[in-house]
Amino acid sequence: MSFSDGSTTGDTGATRYLCTGAEIDERFAARVIEELWENAHRDRAPSYGYDEQAVLEHALAARRRRIMRDVIAFLVPAVLFLIGFGVGPGLLWLATVVFFGLLTVRLGIAGGGGIRDWRSRRAAQVSWVAALLVGVMLYGVAGQGGVLPAPVTVAAIVLSSYAVVVFVAWIERMQQRATVVTHLGPTSTPTSAAGPPPRPKHSPGEPAELAAPSRLRPGPPIPSNVRYSGYLPFVGAGELVASWNFPVELRAAEPSVLEVPRAVGFTPFTVDELTGAVCEAFEELARSEEMQHRLTGLSVQMHEFSSGVTGGPVPPPTEATRRYLCVRVGTWSQEVVVSVLMRFTMDGRLLYTELHELVLPPIRPDFHVADEWLHTADASAVWGSFGRALVEGPGLMVSSAGRLMRVWASWWRRVGNMRAAEERAARNLPVDRGARASVRELGASGSYATFFQNSDAEKYTKLIERKFTGFVLDFLQKRHVDVTEYRARNDVVLNNGIIQNVAGDLHNSGANVVGRANHVSVRDSQIGAPGGRVASGGAH
Repeated sequence: MSFSDGSTTGDTGATRYLCTGAEIDERFAARVIEELWENAHRDRAPSYGYDEQAVLEHALAARRRRIMRDVIAFLVPAVLFLIGFGVGPGLLWLATVVFFGLLTVRLGIAGGGGIRDWRSRRAAQVSWVAALLVGVMLYGVAGQGGVLPAPVTVAAIVLSSYAVVVFVAWIERMQQRATVVTHLGPTSTPTSAAGPPPRPKHSPGEPAELAAPSRLRPGPPIPSNVRYSGYLPFVGAGELVASWNFPVELRAAEPSVLEVPRAVGFTPFTVDELTGAVCEAFEELARSEEMQHRLTGLSVQMHEFSSGVTGGPVPPPTEATRRYLCVRVGTWSQEVVVSVLMRFTMDGRLLYTELHELVLPPIRPDFHVADEWLHTADASAVWGSFGRALVEGPGLMVSSAGRLMRVWASWWRRVGNMRAAEERAARNLPVDRGARASVRELGASGSYATFFQNSDAEKYTKLIERKFTGFVLDFLQKRHVDVTEYRARNDVVLNNGIIQNVAGDLHNSGANVVGRANHVSVRDSQIGAPGGRVASGGAH
């Protein structure tokens, strides 16, 4: 299943930068291909403010260019060595290239990362040693009788091989730059190198209306299903920076002397009615014609998060599927996306409220070269690419075999993953089809580019929190519920900020919670830091 939210949140820069990253960064392209192409049996994570299909198309196109480069970098030196030095030294060279090529891929030096599975590591280690031993044996069997070639011959063959490798590396870099300048410049619409990307397809059996929630009836909108894999269900929304929840007991408000006489007690309501009222209030906030009452860039959706494990004799527990109202704001050209997920449950007369805040940090700074490369082949670009090719030439000669083997392994992993999923489903065994990570999360930076990005992320989370509290209180008051406890608990949970005492010292108060029934995680403004510290029970 594929989600694309560009129509509601805008798509002004994030797609261009992610596509640029797929073109210039081999590791990032390999991770994109691994998540979206090799694991095609898994659902795709929701894409907020960017087109993930375009990013995948650029990653595959860049890999095809690198395959041609690596094929030439591997074959030309091999043929020249076999012709110039004979069969023995030529085969030894091939074995050495294969050995060091696999070693570079194993260590993550080239080819997009190392091998993570321990069984694959053991098999690779054995194959490296075997390749080197076979090369030595072949050299002994087909050796040249101890006669070394002339130094002039050695220099001519080595320099010729190096010149060819540098040339193909330089051409590949110029093609890379031409793609970025032509298709991904500031005035371009991000598409794949082969043209506009195909329309994202939904998973089999998924109704088309689930991909575009609509308001056909009162109450919350039709939810879009997000199947997750792993611990955090909010895949694609970024890092969890804050979370709080608390229960309150519903009591009837005391009638005012100014009110029309009414029956004792509050008007009963359901969770769907409360969620629908909050959703409608946020939608009105997003489309309000009065600027002072409108929050620019805000979108409202309903998501149903469910376990990605399907099939098997024992179905996942019903507790693994939950619906959340998601209020999202994209800012800084969709480079900073704030998502606040809200949920209500009711047990008897206890109303339980939970809220989770997630932030997609900015895209990596090096992906912004799309705004800097304004010319395809000016003098600085030509000589800069040629200099990089001169430096990368020796590494390409040694690692080309490993890179090609990694691509070959990628094809086999794709086929193997699909076959394994089909076989497990045919045997009625559980299959994990949940999304693990989004392209946007893979291309996220480890820190904010500017202080104002951090400040805006904090601003929008607090604005949504405040509006959420107001909407809930308005709904409860209309149902004649005593909101004293609810208001007090909200005031305590949202009591975070900077406090300055008489001595002039500044203290970050964080979020203070009193009582054993409350729960809060302290917001951490440093992106890339460990998850929020959880504090519950007692006085904090």
